[in-house]
Amino acid sequence: MVQKFHPDLVHDGEEKQRREEIMKQINKAYKEADLDKLKLIEQKQILEYEEEETNEVLEKLILSLRKALDRLNIEYNNLRKSEWYTWRESIKRAERQKRDLFAELEEKVLRDIAQKENILITLRRKHEKK
Repeated sequence: MVQKFHPDLVHDGEEKQRREEIMKQINKAYKEADLDKLKLIEQKQILEYEEEETNEVLEKLILSLRKALDRLNIEYNNLRKSEWYTWRESIKRAERQKRDLFAELEEKVLRDIAQKENILITLRRKHEKK
């Protein structure tokens, strides 16, 4: 246990103090030849270590999740600015209004084609007169 909890094995001041307290407990239990107390000290320290390790793992996981959330928010905001998002919102709006957006678009395209054909016919007639 001395090899596991000796304060000289760490550099962190807080951890060193914590280990000094543990060593005091170990030395006292050893002097009293209290094997049960020694086992209890060891088990307690193992549980605390596992808890600290678990906390570190969870903190790293939280940090990782926050970074992922930031990336997703950026991606979401970029998508909202895209043409696809605009289409999606237009389709939803048309559905709420019970309109057939694609039929409307088809009518608009056909009108545009008809206008362009009329312009073409007019230009051909002008060209033929010359």
